[in-house]
Amino acid sequence: MRRSRLVLALVTFAVTASACGGGDAPPLTSGTSSGVDPELAATAIEALCEIEAASDLEPARAAFYDRAHATLHEVVSAAAAADPGSDAELLIAKQRVEAALEESGLPPGFDADVARLRVAATVALDALGISPPGCER
Repeated sequence: MRRSRLVLALVTFAVTASACGGGDAPPLTSGTSSGVDPELAATAIEALCEIEAASDLEPARAAFYDRAHATLHEVVSAAAAADPGSDAELLIAKQRVEAALEESGLPPGFDADVARLRVAATVALDALGISPPGCER
């Protein structure tokens, strides 16, 4: 009985693996193999640039959660998958900004926290082969 389960598991694995390999799928290109959409990454970085210069909580919160938050989660996951541990600084910076956005107003040093997040996200994206825009000032 035990041997038949092992054989069944191996056959299932072999069939699944052969179904995923080969084929006429186009090759993955830089920036897409990570699962992070380069356009969404650019939008997230642009949002962080706006948030860094923000003076009001609500517009900063809206920009972060509407245009950056979900993509930053994808970047954290992709960075961790590509190089385990490389996501730590990005994750810490993201959590610091999230905590600040839960306050009743923007705390002192918020712009520096957002700048750290933007730099950490840019470094992670560069490592994934995605070149996001810089902030226009």
